[in-house]
Amino acid sequence: MKRRQVIQGLLGVGATAITANWGANSLFSSHQATVSGLVNDSARSLVDLDLQLELSLFDSLSDNERPTELLVSQKEPVANDLIATTPTVTSPAVKNSVADSSAANSPTHNTSTQDMDARDSNTMSTPSSEPVVASTDKQQKVKVVDKAVDFARNYNDDVFVTESDTPLLRSTFKRLKNLQKTIGYGHFNLVSFDESIRFAKRYSAIGEFTKAELAFIEKLFFTDAANYGFYGKKVTDELTSQFNKAKVVKIPRSGHYIFKNESLSYYQKLKNDVGDSIILTSGIRSNVKQLYLFLAKTIRVDGNLSRASRSLAPPGYSYHGIGDFDVGRIGWGGKNFTDDFADTDEYKRMQDLGYIAIRYDHGNKLGVRFEPWHIKVV
Repeated sequence: MKRRQVIQGLLGVGATAITANWGANSLFSSHQATVSGLVNDSARSLVDLDLQLELSLFDSLSDNERPTELLVSQKEPVANDLIATTPTVTSPAVKNSVADSSAANSPTHNTSTQDMDARDSNTMSTPSSEPVVASTDKQQKVKVVDKAVDFARNYNDDVFVTESDTPLLRSTFKRLKNLQKTIGYGHFNLVSFDESIRFAKRYSAIGEFTKAELAFIEKLFFTDAANYGFYGKKVTDELTSQFNKAKVVKIPRSGHYIFKNESLSYYQKLKNDVGDSIILTSGIRSNVKQLYLFLAKTIRVDGNLSRASRSLAPPGYSYHGIGDFDVGRIGWGGKNFTDDFADTDEYKRMQDLGYIAIRYDHGNKLGVRFEPWHIKVV
């Protein structure tokens, strides 16, 4: 409780302000987007050229969008809660456009343009309720899209960061990036929010967090992610939670940590059964590390919180904070975080073992893409 009060003092806001309706300072913006593709108007990109270069070399966890072919028929409704029904008509005249910065760096992205409504609204967008209707000679058929499968695009009811909060999105990410550079990649996986504030004050290379940035972080952390389409369970309600360093261990040649209890035993058993070609690709992630990854992803998709959450759990919702971990094939790099991993011998051996569970499997109802690399432990 004391730590929470310290943070509130830094922010200069009360606890009620965090969870209340933020009105004009809302994190969200009502924003329409056609299903057909990605925007390509660099004049409105959230990412300048320097930041594009930084993000193109960024941690592969945040930026791999390589959807396989749709696993569902476009002619038949899908029996789950994640069906996005989207009008086929073109949206109203363009008021504001945003660029998909990842299109320039990923050969798998389309570059078709789309119209969008104004972004800077003070209310969240209301999910579309009217289905796509395709006329036939005898009847009309409803066309549906499973967002968790076709995840790497914008949808009509996606929710975006407001125009007014866009500068905070970028400045907060850059400050966290400088924090990682200063304290080191491995340590950054474990650093707590309180420690981050202290490091930022101490080192000029990071620079002290502004009150506006701290308020933005809290706003994002304490917002119910279901508001923008992530339906997973929140695993920690404490932004300032921290790990007991005596209960974690660093895995050699991985750069990542894992919990010494069930997680370590699980990883060792998996490695023994699958073989030495398996490596830990991501272990423990603090709220700060998850925030960093989520902000980077949000920037890459031009402020689209819904789209970011289809590829990455928002801070506070990641099971990496309590036991889960990712594995991959040694030498594969970023490909370990794509659907290609499901075609490897390593993944097939994992499936044959029977005891290994994938956290976000095909057809999950959490709003998350298929992640064959994410091992469910807790």
